[in-house]
Amino acid sequence: MINTLRQSFQIGAAVTGNTLIYWCQRLPLVGKLFKDRLYAEGSLKDGVCAVAFLLKACTQVLYKALYVCLAIWLPAAVVMETLTPQQRVDAFLWFLLMMSFVGGALIKTAIGDTSAVKYTCVKLMGMPAQEYLPVNGLFSHLMDILYLLPATALFSALIGFGVLRGLLLAPLWVAAHLIGERVQLWLFDRFGLLTQKKMAYQWVLVILIPLAAYLPPFLQAIPPVGRVVASPLFWAALLGLGALAAHSLFRYRNYPAFARQALPLSEVQLDAKKASNQAQFASVKLRDKDFAGDALQTGKYDRKTGYDYLNAIFFDRHKRLFFLPVCRRLAVVAVAAVLSFGCLLFFPEIARNLGGYLPQSLPLMVFLMYLLSIGDQACRAMFYNCDISLLRYGFYRQKEVILRNFRIRLRRLCGFNLITAGGICLYVLSFGLAAGLNWPPLDILSYCATVLMLAVFFSVHHLFLYYVFQPYTAELDIKNPFYTLLNMVVYIACFVCLKLDSQPAGFAFIVLGATVLYTAVALVLIYRWAPKNFRVK
Repeated sequence: MINTLRQSFQIGAAVTGNTLIYWCQRLPLVGKLFKDRLYAEGSLKDGVCAVAFLLKACTQVLYKALYVCLAIWLPAAVVMETLTPQQRVDAFLWFLLMMSFVGGALIKTAIGDTSAVKYTCVKLMGMPAQEYLPVNGLFSHLMDILYLLPATALFSALIGFGVLRGLLLAPLWVAAHLIGERVQLWLFDRFGLLTQKKMAYQWVLVILIPLAAYLPPFLQAIPPVGRVVASPLFWAALLGLGALAAHSLFRYRNYPAFARQALPLSEVQLDAKKASNQAQFASVKLRDKDFAGDALQTGKYDRKTGYDYLNAIFFDRHKRLFFLPVCRRLAVVAVAAVLSFGCLLFFPEIARNLGGYLPQSLPLMVFLMYLLSIGDQACRAMFYNCDISLLRYGFYRQKEVILRNFRIRLRRLCGFNLITAGGICLYVLSFGLAAGLNWPPLDILSYCATVLMLAVFFSVHHLFLYYVFQPYTAELDIKNPFYTLLNMVVYIACFVCLKLDSQPAGFAFIVLGATVLYTAVALVLIYRWAPKNFRVK
């Protein structure tokens, strides 16, 4: 077992180190410092892999905390403020049991997931699937305990379940997932079902599990699971079943057949991330009906010239790719408005409590506007339908042309995101006033200005990363780790904003300063680096 883990880490270190060296060699200014001889430095790769492992651990801790906060703690603590403390604990544990102990265990799999390292170890290096798969899966689950401990302890304490009991929830969580792994292997033996690749199975659980989790508490029919989960008998039973499941995973004999189907030879299926990236481009492909009517008529833009004319035609012919995501976001805002005003009619006390939270919700809006921005999809649409062809010509990569196109596209993208931001401002203001919120006019202006500036900020962010790093390849894969890293940094910064407590006026100045500074830096870096990096890879 130890030898298998060591070999897996060594292969992972080689893959990670080689990838990082390759991209460091392509960095502006400092790329020449990374020589080809670094590929032979095994100790360097081990160090790089260790740093990458620590970064992944920190990211996983944040992801687990975000999941527990939004999916489990928040519904029990905020939406159900009228419940008694014991009922909130029961609701919290019910959400946890259904969403994670049952749903997560049956949907996720560490043994059957697809990765390049796993394929390299089993298919290319010839490591026995009988040894590698259970060892790798068990190690992944044991690491989950460490990732989960901060989240389960913190939110259990906040809900009133206690820190020590919260700490024990992490190994119970993993024990449930080990049982789920064995159930999924049984489904493979019995029915030939690879649960991670069967979309019908996934969608049925994705629909049924949240309904089973959230519907009973909202109907005031909260199962009294608090005493059950707090019982030592429950702990012993679940941990014991988890240990038996782990033992059974090592005694399972059909891993070679399982690996043949779970790790197919197809390159696209090999790399699940690559397949996901290519699937995302399917949403930005044109359809025949996009050219119906007057879509091909360009006379209305006769007054425009040069790249103004080019971009006007592009955004006109591809308006579905930009307006449809905005309409979907506005539909979500509209549904939230209907639910909020319905809550105001039938549960006025809860609605007033939610309305009183609105002036302090600006930090939440940072994270929300990050999620609602169409910048990522817009950049994919620009690349797939325009830039992938024009970037093959030198004139399109000149500094002046790049800056010209950036400014034109930034105005367009800001316009789309500002529509969504305006809808959110209208919803927040109308619901706050309807809930009887005493909101000073200056704070209202600061709140709305902040939301609108956030729309501009994230428009600049996505377009800046696209022009400076151009992460997409001709095969529609994402091949730039710095693009992913910077996106992750901004994501973490948005998540950290959830913990801030700031007045609207002060927060507005912070967002304004960040937006102006980010835009200025983006223009300078695009002018210097985009001509070299903005190309088809």
